Amino acid sequence: MALIAFQMLEEPGHINPTLKLARVLAARGHRVVYLEPPDFAGYIAKQGFEHQPFFEDIYPAGFVERFQAASRVERLRWRLGHQEGEMQALRGGSVARRLDRLAPDLLFVDYLNNGVALVARKLGIPCVVLNTTFQPGRDGGIPPLYTPLLPARSPLGRLRVELAWRRLLAARRLGKRLVRPLNRLGLTLDPRPDWPEFMASLAAESGYPLEGLEHEMTYPVPSLTGMPEWVLAPEALDFPRPPQEGRLYIESVDEERVEAAGFPWDRLDPARRLIYCSLGTQAFRYRHGPRVLRAIVDAVAGNPAWQLVLATGAHPKAKEIGDVPASVVVVEHAPQLALLRRAHLMVNHGGLQSVKEALLLGVPMLCVPQAYDQPGNGARVTFHGIGRVLRPERATKARARALLEDLSCSPSVRERVRQLSARFRETEQARPGLAETARRLGQRG
Repeated sequence: MALIAFQMLEEPGHINPTLKLARVLAARGHRVVYLEPPDFAGYIAKQGFEHQPFFEDIYPAGFVERFQAASRVERLRWRLGHQEGEMQALRGGSVARRLDRLAPDLLFVDYLNNGVALVARKLGIPCVVLNTTFQPGRDGGIPPLYTPLLPARSPLGRLRVELAWRRLLAARRLGKRLVRPLNRLGLTLDPRPDWPEFMASLAAESGYPLEGLEHEMTYPVPSLTGMPEWVLAPEALDFPRPPQEGRLYIESVDEERVEAAGFPWDRLDPARRLIYCSLGTQAFRYRHGPRVLRAIVDAVAGNPAWQLVLATGAHPKAKEIGDVPASVVVVEHAPQLALLRRAHLMVNHGGLQSVKEALLLGVPMLCVPQAYDQPGNGARVTFHGIGRVLRPERATKARARALLEDLSCSPSVRERVRQLSARFRETEQARPGLAETARRLGQRG
């Protein structure tokens, strides 16, 4: 049997989508190893997989808790230091030595860590890039992921999409001119300002063709168009786009995932419709988080037929939510899959894993996108008619309640959720990632 390694970004939202593929590979007798910082050793072991430390000098034990409690300025400064540390590890040989010693038969690497993929290529290790977002390029008139724009269907729509891309790329070019003095002051909003240039030099050292680096992406991380890239999401949830060689939409929701224990199930009232609200594992980053959660509490409390479960995440300002009615269950972390199996509606932040899990389990959703790819995910929710979107800065009791009541009473939304959920489950059951992995391992002989 083969040795298969996963090296994902150091966040649960990037590790969780890989668990389905990892679990079926392990069930077939393969040795599966996760290469992650020390703070994830316990979680990975709880899921039944082997962990080996990676980037442990950059992200030492206890880092996650300190990072969550830090101020925005402190987090930005740390990210700049981590960027330098990752560059040194990739170019200095420590990543190469770790991979060479492990010698996996196949390595899966996070799109946002694709420098590791270039090092693996140089070592002759077969590698697949995994994308936990929808492909962030501009192919086929697709808008940038950071915008709530829908695909262009008219001349005006095409103009809006084109202007959005031009603004993004122009801001990036301007940022390159300003970033170095801002970095020294710790004021930059781009934690990887030199990454494209670094990736070009690393590609040259690895023998990877420079024309295989695509820089016109939503993120300042270039895409490796010469490597296979698998999207951890169903194609049915994406915008329609032209096919691309090497792109494969694969299974990504592990319904056997071991979740948070200790939830007070006895507090749920079976006579009331359950609304589950979570802003994800990165809620501590979101400026509007407490305001959004307060608006949802007030909106749900006004309807005696509803009951709310609120997962606050490790938000340093969670106490700002204030007092809540006795019927509202507030926890830091919740067993999301188990709750979604009982939920009438979900309120989420537009994180792709939360959107996928709600859809797969047939739950309409209200998305309140906060940052990153979340506006683009919310746009896909709107495009497919499986939920509604509320901008976080406009989150009020009245707006949230109106949208939740609309979703609760909309048979058309529930029918679209049912249809798209069935297509999603077909992808999960077909296991295209498993099939393609088996083919690649067979080719390796």
